[in-house]
Amino acid sequence: MAARLAPDWRVIAPDQRGHGDSDRAADYSREGYLADLEALTPFASGRTGPWGLHFHPKDIYESEDRVHGDHWADWTGSACPALLIRGTKGGVLSAEQAAQMAARRPGTRLVELGTDHFLYANDPVGFTDAVRDFLASV
Repeated sequence: MAARLAPDWRVIAPDQRGHGDSDRAADYSREGYLADLEALTPFASGRTGPWGLHFHPKDIYESEDRVHGDHWADWTGSACPALLIRGTKGGVLSAEQAAQMAARRPGTRLVELGTDHFLYANDPVGFTDAVRDFLASV
């Protein structure tokens, strides 16, 4: 995906520990993943207008513990265009929930791919095409 997007976009593509071709890490704890994310922050936080990271990586840590509940105010609290890519065979996000997310937040584009939760790995062409089309539209 990075190679296909790089001619037109700045691409930051970390090879997260435990995924891809990175060397084995000594630590696979949540703290280790968080440290990786914090190391990337200076490269991804350059904001231009509404773009860039709108959160601190440590917030991901806290949100993991609060994932269940009513989060509609958070989802609808931004006017930034959003791309929601759903795997139809994954069972992680239901079709009904995805449709509600797209309907409740203006500017949300819902793309469904015939694969599971690992969209980028199991349908890299479809995933990249969805991202490219979305970026071209904003």
